[in-house]
Amino acid sequence: MRPAVVSWRCQSAQTVLEIRLQLRPAHGRAAIKVMQQGRPATPPLAQAVQGHLQWQSFCAGFEAAPAGQQLLCELSHEPAGEDWPLACWLALLALRNPASGLPAQGAAGAQPDAQWHGALPLFHAAPPLPGPALRIARVYFPLIGAAPELAWVEAAQLACAPPAESALQVCGVAPDLAHAVCDTLQAARASECAPVTRWRSLLRFGAASGALQKFSGNSWQLAAVLADRISRGCELPHLQGRLIASGASHAWPQIDSVDGCAAKCALLRAQAQSGDRILLPQAWQAQLPADFAAAMQQQNCQLKLVGKIGFWQPSDAVRTA
Repeated sequence: MRPAVVSWRCQSAQTVLEIRLQLRPAHGRAAIKVMQQGRPATPPLAQAVQGHLQWQSFCAGFEAAPAGQQLLCELSHEPAGEDWPLACWLALLALRNPASGLPAQGAAGAQPDAQWHGALPLFHAAPPLPGPALRIARVYFPLIGAAPELAWVEAAQLACAPPAESALQVCGVAPDLAHAVCDTLQAARASECAPVTRWRSLLRFGAASGALQKFSGNSWQLAAVLADRISRGCELPHLQGRLIASGASHAWPQIDSVDGCAAKCALLRAQAQSGDRILLPQAWQAQLPADFAAAMQQQNCQLKLVGKIGFWQPSDAVRTA
């Protein structure tokens, strides 16, 4: 029997975070609502929590909130640390999937000896949850500014049979970025042949520093399009290791130049790893630092300047050292 309310805890900085989930009639409201201390959560926090719940449920093969219902997520305070996404996910499993065997009250954490969870059972990892066939691809892109880092975009795909229609969503980001990503992918897909398979698609962004909800520029476009194409089997079928890409387009399949060549090359020098594949705009040919290609080769990275998508054939795949 499905519990009406679940309550899970986790360590959050120096305090204990409580996460309460329940379902209620939607009455036309959003599928997921996030509250913090009895008030609507700030947009960045709401986007992060909604995105996490939406991504995990999508990958597990079910909706976070059934049709006609709203999932209400109440937080005792703003989350901190690394345990809260796991606590959120286990709470959602306990609420939506009674077959998981998870209790309505529990605790999630990386430390089995932690005392903060009291008498509650402590879980360190999500139990396996069978779901339909799922394809996921992640592509990195250099993000420059005050704190340069390699960000990433991840695409998850579920094939759907008629009469179901294809669907494309972006979770965990500001609405304007979500719209821009959907517009970009739809434009790129329009340059392809007529699709044989219909897909339910979900994308999310992230970085080592945490969730990415909003950023400026358009150099993420190539990474997002490649993540979408790879996860649908349209590009790089034998890819191994990380793929890093920077580029945009006003008319796919062509790839346009983007700003920040020197800064992005400096970031790639610092953060590229052995076995990485790096795709940069063909238009950067004359702007690349003189020794950049040699430096990437020395780091056992494969650098390719590209002018359009659909460029890398299976025979081009290189084994990771």
